[in-house]
Amino acid sequence: MMCGLKWIRQAARRDKELRFTKLLHHVSVGTLNDAYRSLKRSALPGVDEVTWAAYGEDLATRLTDLHDRVHGGRYSALPSKRAWTPKADGTKRQLGIAALEDKIVQRAVSRIMQAIFEEDFAGFSYGFRPRGGDFTALGEYLPASGGGCVGDMMAKPRG
Repeated sequence: MMCGLKWIRQAARRDKELRFTKLLHHVSVGTLNDAYRSLKRSALPGVDEVTWAAYGEDLATRLTDLHDRVHGGRYSALPSKRAWTPKADGTKRQLGIAALEDKIVQRAVSRIMQAIFEEDFAGFSYGFRPRGGDFTALGEYLPASGGGCVGDMMAKPRG
């Protein structure tokens, strides 16, 4: 975790009433670099048709330019590329595939927001969190319950 994000997390832990008002300066070239490196390298490209490997060919220049556009108010997300994937029941699920730079900015901002809000979640909250989800919850619940059955659990299918 970068130093700035560590400070944000500590401040959020220390003071639950603290309001974070200026966070854009945490979207640094380093934060964008970390976000880029955390992306799935084999993911499909968005409408820009830029792959992870192609973007990385001149990474320092590209991230500096992206940083300048974000901070200068000139960054604008591209529309998502639409694709459909088949489901087990024969229907199709629509997907929106973001452009690579959009994924980078989204991941960077997401990490900043997680540093703040992770401190508000209970340890047993699993939905849509890093290292969370239904299988993680069950993996921790079943051994703790002696391997018994789940009596009451709220779950909805995704999509």
